[in-house]
Amino acid sequence: MRKALLAAVLEARPVIFFDNAKKHITSEALEGFLSSQDYAGRILGQTKTFRGENNAVVFITGNGCTVSPDMRRRSLFCELFLEVERAEDLVFQNNLEVPMLLERRTEILTALWALIRDWDKDMRPKPSRSNSSFPDWSEIIGGIVEHAGYGCPLETPQIEAAADQDGTDMRALVKAIANGAKLKAVQFEEVVDLARAGGLFEWCIPPDGDLEPRPKATFARLLKGYDRRLIGGYRLTLLDKGRNRRFQVEAITK
Repeated sequence: MRKALLAAVLEARPVIFFDNAKKHITSEALEGFLSSQDYAGRILGQTKTFRGENNAVVFITGNGCTVSPDMRRRSLFCELFLEVERAEDLVFQNNLEVPMLLERRTEILTALWALIRDWDKDMRPKPSRSNSSFPDWSEIIGGIVEHAGYGCPLETPQIEAAADQDGTDMRALVKAIANGAKLKAVQFEEVVDLARAGGLFEWCIPPDGDLEPRPKATFARLLKGYDRRLIGGYRLTLLDKGRNRRFQVEAITK
């Protein structure tokens, strides 16, 4: 992923498109790229590094997938619900083909310019909410769209793909670890067994068999990210290191 993103920066691409993503979308490299004004990396096959301005907009299409919390807060979502069972049975009244878009280019640009001009005439009002990852973009684009009467595009999406599934699973996991106790500590293997029994973190933990090194490391990093944080009325604390590491859950009462 880092090499693909660096290649896009080298070529000064305005758009990066990932098509037909599956399952759970999570990538430290991509998440960081989305909110970085510039991007640096080592050029493939060379010892040289390159740093360039990041002006790319990233588009991802997916089918029945979910995203990580960091990906969610850095993204805008558009859900296309397909009512028919087979996609090929859907009948389109207007096909968005390139010739048609080019034919209507003047009309489209005129409409967009009207939205901007009207927003500017009314002293550029800000949107009802912003996005800390893209503050300038949020105030301009969000302000234009909401002022035109289309609602705030920065509202939290109410769709399954954008749900914080990791957060939901983590709340269920700490509750399972506590199992009614006010203070309890377990080993990593016990955490994996409880997650598996509850059908949690299925994108990382298979339903049976031993946990392979890569998903094991991924799950361990995920748990570390919740260290000392309050989760559904409990505080998760990582104790000791290495093979002796334990995961302590403590009920917090107000």
